[in-house]
Amino acid sequence: MTDLLMSDRLITRRVDADLVEAIRGAFGDVPAVVGAMLMGSRSRGIAHARSNVDIQIIIGRLDTSAAEGIANARDELAAQLDIPISVNVHTLADAQPSLGRYELFQHKNRAELFIYQAKYTSVKLFGRNIFAEFTDPAPSRTRREAIRTIASFSYFLRKFLFDVSMAPHGEAEFVRTPLISLEYIAAFYGYLSLGYRDGLDHLTATGRLTGEEIEFLEECATRKATSRFEGVNAAFALRGATFLDAIHGRMLDDFRRRGVSDVRWDGQDCAVRWNIELPQAAAMSILWFENQALLVQRRPDDYLYPGQWTIPGGYLQAGEDPRDGAAREVWEETGTYLAVSRLFGGQPVVSSRLAAFSFEVELPDSIAPHLTEHSNYRFVDVGEVLSMDLTPEARLIFERRLNKAHRY
Repeated sequence: MTDLLMSDRLITRRVDADLVEAIRGAFGDVPAVVGAMLMGSRSRGIAHARSNVDIQIIIGRLDTSAAEGIANARDELAAQLDIPISVNVHTLADAQPSLGRYELFQHKNRAELFIYQAKYTSVKLFGRNIFAEFTDPAPSRTRREAIRTIASFSYFLRKFLFDVSMAPHGEAEFVRTPLISLEYIAAFYGYLSLGYRDGLDHLTATGRLTGEEIEFLEECATRKATSRFEGVNAAFALRGATFLDAIHGRMLDDFRRRGVSDVRWDGQDCAVRWNIELPQAAAMSILWFENQALLVQRRPDDYLYPGQWTIPGGYLQAGEDPRDGAAREVWEETGTYLAVSRLFGGQPVVSSRLAAFSFEVELPDSIAPHLTEHSNYRFVDVGEVLSMDLTPEARLIFERRLNKAHRY
């Protein structure tokens, strides 16, 4: 199972047993159907009276007979329950690796989170859940998707302010959209929620939202639960867009600083982990030529450390030994494979965002590095290194290295 933090409400949810049996009876007799899942608020035991029933149907292949059978079952069930029925149909072809599993769902702009929800929070009604057979999406990929989704939600609300064609969507959409966003914000920070209420509670408890944002979202939740939409107008949509724009900016900043790499150091080892609070694992190397160190300068438009000086290095790949990662980064920076030596007993230097495994290399000559990611380079005398405008991690490494007795 993924190490994404699962909501503890999965254990305590109460799903309507009569509803489950009614769905099984309605769709279980359709020959084409090989599996069915219940999703949405009805599968979480937290539905209000007007919540729809969200059913995911899996079929062998889609043809006229299958389409008619599913449509008839849906209509009969809706009449029986007097509840709106939403049916989504997937074919077994969706599970074929040769078709690129996740790319198949790019038309759903929320593919990765949908897969997590289908695997871990849906209620299996009968048959086969093809999503349970999918490999979990990488944390960084799901985080990027969450950022894109929040941006698209904000665009939707802003469009309402200026485009009269949006009016038919109705007020409910402008109440619901900020609430739906909570599931993606929570997933960005490593928590798979059981709906917007769970997501709001988690984000509130972990301090991800401001008091004003919580107040706005609580109003949305109350309006949705009671179907009270008076006063939901352009001003209300502007409040929603303002919230989404603000949280989008914070997520983007957190991703750039703390969410780029999935390989993280927990104090003992490096592995792919969801926890964005853990430092990302990296390998960095001091390259010496005689009594000088090679420094490279980050670009002036760099999102983290514009214009600052650092040493060759980069994030570790999944399963990569730090020594191999250091050698790879040195090769990428210099175009030469050089032997690296571990520093500090093989323990990383830890900053607020990186756990940097540190190495040093004796250069055969003052080579010119390949500047694919940097704007400049310089060989700096050992006594002047700490006077340079260094990135935090490079400074930590040099301070520790130069505080020890060395050979110069």
